[in-house]
Amino acid sequence: MGSDNNQNQPNIWIPDSTLPGFQDFALSFYAECWKTSQLVLRALALGLGLDDEAFLLKFHSEKENELSFRHYPPVSESKVKSGEMDRLGAHTDFVSLTLLWQDSFGGLSVKDPKSKRWIDALPVEGALIMNIGDVLGRWSNGRVSHACSSVTL
Repeated sequence: MGSDNNQNQPNIWIPDSTLPGFQDFALSFYAECWKTSQLVLRALALGLGLDDEAFLLKFHSEKENELSFRHYPPVSESKVKSGEMDRLGAHTDFVSLTLLWQDSFGGLSVKDPKSKRWIDALPVEGALIMNIGDVLGRWSNGRVSHACSSVTL
């Protein structure tokens, strides 16, 4: 889902009678994610040594964000490991950054750009994972590396 203010890509909502309160929850959560993203972008600007902590905000807007609710039904680990089934295969995010909330089951792996080894992103209660995307990796001239990630279980 995206911003309800984006007329070019309107959200299509399920009826409230099907899932009462979902639209209100989703819009509220979307707004909170945007607030968090602004804080992260300010922190990144400071960490990169930019003079203006709001510099990265100039290239982002609330209307251009996307919120994705993902559910992966259970599959046997052996089918994933054998390659018979796959989840969200190895990929990089083309955006600036991706904020990820995990459940207690985990399943997210991130490929270390230096060692090229896959590292499980173990879920931590109340923590938020941030993947650096291709755009921010390029903008920082490689000072921050984008990650290749994969969902396996």
